[in-house]
Amino acid sequence: MMPWKFLLPLLAAVLLSPMQSLAQEQSSAPRILVIGDSLIASHSISGRGIANRLEQFLKTPVKDNSVAGARMIYNLPITGAMGLSIPRQFREGDWDWVIVNGGGNDVWLGCGCNNCERKINRMIAKNGRKGVIPGLVSKIRKSGARVLYLGYLRSPGFDTPNRELQGRR
Repeated sequence: MMPWKFLLPLLAAVLLSPMQSLAQEQSSAPRILVIGDSLIASHSISGRGIANRLEQFLKTPVKDNSVAGARMIYNLPITGAMGLSIPRQFREGDWDWVIVNGGGNDVWLGCGCNNCERKINRMIAKNGRKGVIPGLVSKIRKSGARVLYLGYLRSPGFDTPNRELQGRR
């Protein structure tokens, strides 16, 4: 028969080991979520994407839900749920930060490059308080996470489809 002084620590180790692995899983769970289009998704397969670099720099796990070609306004249900809808890339979770970008694909060939005003107003109104983008940011903030929204830059000297976004800072 095994003496109690050896059996008790062994029993405690067996009973507490699942709790320890659960605590380790929780501490290694990503606290940063990245959502958006190819501006973020580019190079993620090769491990050189924004989420990859952020993970390396901060030495913390980062969850990347970004998808190349995704849009802010996207109404097809199946492919939208697969990530082509940026608002649907957001998943409830215990996020400290959610990094978001998007809108470029909505106006680049998404509005015929003639009159993007209506599409841009659906994404973000002139007052900056209504539209898909402020709605998404508000939803994320209500979950308790902080939001970092990455915008697009106009290329100097080039006539870009995003020129109408410039006055909306």
